Amino acid sequence: MKRYISFFFLCCLFTTIFAQKYYPEGTNWIELRLDTTKYESWYTMIEEDGIVKTVPNYVETHYYVKGDTIPKEGYIHQYKIVWQKKEDGVDSLQFLISENLNDIIEVATLNLEETTSRDPFSYPSDVYSFDWQTGKLLTYMDLYTAQLAGYHYSVFCTISEIKEKSFGGCRPLKYVETDGGQILIQGIGVTSWDDYYCIFGPARLNEWLYFDYEDNCEKQKEIEENCSHYRSMLVHFERNGEVLYDVWPLPEDYAYRPFVEEGKVWNIEKVSTWVGSPDYGVVRTEKCELKGDTVIGGVTYKKYYEEGVYRMAMREENKKVYVQYKSNNQEVLLYDFGLKEGERFTSSHDEEYVFTSEDYVEYDNKELRRMKLVNVNDSRDINYWIEGIGALAGPTTPFYYGMTGGEDTSIASCYVGDQCIYRRDPNSIQLPATDADKSSALFDLSGRKLNTTPQKGIYIREGKKYIHN
Repeated sequence: MKRYISFFFLCCLFTTIFAQKYYPEGTNWIELRLDTTKYESWYTMIEEDGIVKTVPNYVETHYYVKGDTIPKEGYIHQYKIVWQKKEDGVDSLQFLISENLNDIIEVATLNLEETTSRDPFSYPSDVYSFDWQTGKLLTYMDLYTAQLAGYHYSVFCTISEIKEKSFGGCRPLKYVETDGGQILIQGIGVTSWDDYYCIFGPARLNEWLYFDYEDNCEKQKEIEENCSHYRSMLVHFERNGEVLYDVWPLPEDYAYRPFVEEGKVWNIEKVSTWVGSPDYGVVRTEKCELKGDTVIGGVTYKKYYEEGVYRMAMREENKKVYVQYKSNNQEVLLYDFGLKEGERFTSSHDEEYVFTSEDYVEYDNKELRRMKLVNVNDSRDINYWIEGIGALAGPTTPFYYGMTGGEDTSIASCYVGDQCIYRRDPNSIQLPATDADKSSALFDLSGRKLNTTPQKGIYIREGKKYIHN
């Protein structure tokens, strides 16, 4: 008998020690919470002094995993503790989570206030199973059901297809689409839920607290008022120092900004890189603009000028930007802002790039969509496109192949009429921040990260420009 007990204890201990791969120590995430009794959307647009601003309606909540506990005397299994960051610095214990060798995530609550006659530790519920294969039924259990004798599971979906894409993080993630229309990411959870919580919303944590305080009317009323009618979404998730998910909501009035617009002006910063030249290191600005129409083969284009000299014709259709150079009559696809994540684009140099992820940069209280494209044959070859603006190196340089003509180029600003729609911060590099982007990182003038200090030319470190002879 003792041998069986020892074996059982070792199995539980082995599970506790080795199963924490999805929510290990230090895992942290951010959720947004919207009170639907007060607001219908994540943002409100207001106008002050003639300027339209976007005001968030949501509450931003930070969670992190730190420490573990055996929640009940005589209980062998350890649980990781999930905390919520508080502005006053006194963080609060929110709930407990555990993983087992079958890739099942359990969640439980631990009421430390001792204001109820009930057991402070709730019986855990199985909220996720991350052992996936096509045809498997994915289910979950809320805390109400877990306390009952006999089990009843709710259904996420039956897996018909396991998809994969990037969600603004460092690598693609596997996910499925639930019957309720949610995105369920393997190893993380759902990215949206109609509840006070998002990832662990399916466990109905807030409603269990309501049930737990049913003998305390005042506390019951407080929880009911504070925890009902919410909608939540995941916007950021980090594990083991890696950002795996980073997707924030856009204002509902966000609209695609066309690239081809009459009167659009790009101010391009150009730096001479010819060593020994009297202009070496000299920065000059060149004006490029779209002005007037021309008809080629029955198709209407905008005229594109560089410093007043007509260079090419340009048109846009279905978020695709086409150009015809003055030197030939062949139309070339310059950009495709309608690409979906995972789709590919072939450059004019016959290099193939894949659209891996997107994020949004803010300028003058407006969101600009930014696309990341990576060379399928060289992961170091990374380019960024901004809707309505173009590539960082210049509007007609969608992919950067190194300095040409003894000059390095980058977009300094972009206007439509008198309205500035983009301006590069001269003291910072506007690239998605990652843990690898330390203060000593090097960039060229277009904001592309350099692996080593260039032997010749101009580069940026900590916001300052350097010339290397």
